Amino acid sequence: MNFKRIIFLISFCLLIHIMIASATTHTVIVAPGGNDVFDPANLTINVGDTVRWTFQEDFHTVTSSTGNNCSSSGLFDSGVLNTGNEFSFVFKTAGTFNYMCLPHCEMGMRGVVVVNAAQTQDPDISLSTSTLAFGNQDVGTFKTQSMTISNAGKGDLNITFPSDDLFACTPAGSLSIKPGKNLQINCKFIADIVGPINRNFTIVTNDPDEKNVKFTVTANGQKGLFGFVDRTFRSKITANPNKTSAVQIVDFNNDKKEDLYLTGFDGNLMCKNTGGAVFANSTTQNKLGNNGADARGVTWGDADNDGDLDVFIANFNAPSSVLKNNNGVFTDQSSGLGLFASDNSPKSTGGIWLDFNNDSRLDLFVVKDGAPNLLFKNMGGFQFANVASSAGIASTGPGRSVVAADFNNDGFQDIYVVNFQKTNRMYFNNGNETFRDVTVSAKVGFSGASQHAVAIDYDGDQNIDLFVVNNNGSSLLYRNLGNGKFQNVAGSAGLAGPKKGKSATFSDFDHDGDYDLLLAQSDGGNLLYANAHGKFERVTNVDLSNANNPSSTSAGDADNDGDVDVAIGDSDGGADSGDSVYLNAGGGNNNWLVLVLQGSVSNRSAIGAKVLLRTGILLQVGVVSAGNGKNQDSMPLEFGLGAATSADIVVFWPSGKQQSMTGVAPNRKLTITEPAN
Repeated sequence: MNFKRIIFLISFCLLIHIMIASATTHTVIVAPGGNDVFDPANLTINVGDTVRWTFQEDFHTVTSSTGNNCSSSGLFDSGVLNTGNEFSFVFKTAGTFNYMCLPHCEMGMRGVVVVNAAQTQDPDISLSTSTLAFGNQDVGTFKTQSMTISNAGKGDLNITFPSDDLFACTPAGSLSIKPGKNLQINCKFIADIVGPINRNFTIVTNDPDEKNVKFTVTANGQKGLFGFVDRTFRSKITANPNKTSAVQIVDFNNDKKEDLYLTGFDGNLMCKNTGGAVFANSTTQNKLGNNGADARGVTWGDADNDGDLDVFIANFNAPSSVLKNNNGVFTDQSSGLGLFASDNSPKSTGGIWLDFNNDSRLDLFVVKDGAPNLLFKNMGGFQFANVASSAGIASTGPGRSVVAADFNNDGFQDIYVVNFQKTNRMYFNNGNETFRDVTVSAKVGFSGASQHAVAIDYDGDQNIDLFVVNNNGSSLLYRNLGNGKFQNVAGSAGLAGPKKGKSATFSDFDHDGDYDLLLAQSDGGNLLYANAHGKFERVTNVDLSNANNPSSTSAGDADNDGDVDVAIGDSDGGADSGDSVYLNAGGGNNNWLVLVLQGSVSNRSAIGAKVLLRTGILLQVGVVSAGNGKNQDSMPLEFGLGAATSADIVVFWPSGKQQSMTGVAPNRKLTITEPAN
């Protein structure tokens, strides 16, 4: 066996220790024979690269020189015998290294390794554009643009991309881009004002030369028909510690500003409107906390006709509460609920104020889960008697909510009870303090994953229709045929698509004279539908996704500008709370009218009063309601008039009185008081 000793004689070395990101292996063939031949003899490599000498003989012993003040450990790793015929060195410093093979160096076997200094590892950021120009854009709608971020450096580029309630991008947050790579960022921007918009944003990077990279977003905001701007942060309702299950927009203190009440599993939160849809927590001051009782639903109405709104809170883990409003401070009157303690047991899931016998006093229907439902007749003085059995309405089911409306136009409020995975029940009011079950004949006995229902005349035919929110399949739109029967027209009306409904509210968001639909879904896919004479079409450029685990919805004019805003309650509490306030920026140039009804012979809240509003050939119907057993829209009736410059109004009061007004001017809030005689 032929043994050879390779000694590397270093003629020059330059010690530069640099961290490197990657390395390459170079192979040198050492041919056998009398004179060794290196192929290739000369190499140019980088710091950190490996040179592997492969000998085409059986075995070699490798040593390394320590001459010329260059130790092997400082210049390169010690030789490693990989197999019987090769070994490797990793060069750790820059410089020129001459080597030769002994004992044959007199034959001129020499080689040179030139080691270049490692290039810098720093990233190098560049943007495809410094301006994202969105052009003309309806206020409250979003448009998308993209930019490309490139890394021309040798190290990983780490960036933090900006976002806020109007500007968001995908991918988002902290991102990393490898050397020589680029990343496309898709950006969505919501215009929030009319006129030129110019906003600056900053990308934070680890590029030592450009730690803060700025870019500009431009747009020209204009008034459109549909648009919502997320004002959750500015409204100051963020980080609600409670898990919201229901939401109501209501003026609880009569200051002509709509407040926001969020009710939930571990407590309720009263958000007092201080002006412009900016809210302050007044829960403790107003004594509306209800901690730990697991409130499932709330209804507001003036139960004692003293001019301010009282509240019923349906509790699941404790007896329910009736709170009397004394100029904005509430006192518990729950002891008046029934003659027996069993009349106010836990497991309540919803409730609604209604005047079922038109005696001018608001009564109370309470929905139970696993116990008979309750109908509390108002006896006066905050004393209530449960008459559900004698009224024929004490059904038992896994109840979820209830809605009251005059479905058959006989002047008395009927009741629709929503059950979960069990037949929903429709009860027509006989007008003598009893009800009859017409579920089968009315064809409204859906028995799926019902959440709640909304009573609304969506097609303007003066018959109150019914929308049932379904969480496991398409929701149902029951069109009232006017003969005590209903027909599900969700498919033909364009509403068969959504399958995870959680909550819904109808309102004329674009002021064109039709009730549009906001449908919140349990997966956060919250949708807006425009109503065009009874046909619905989805509005795709409005973003309502902040509440990604929604439980509830409510509509009302929170900023007193004449259009209808939206609150969405979210089941997550604390820092993850998605409770949201969206201000309506749409309506175009359409006119509007807000009516505040006040009963005198009828109940003071005018609950159950119906308004017929006519503009030319267009007829609209609005009904004052105390909600759907869970949520409640604001009690003033908001109408869109389109281009009409006046409206004719007829009010049908629960007392049976009718009141007419003609040529009513638009774009104002009008209070209508029921005549005393």
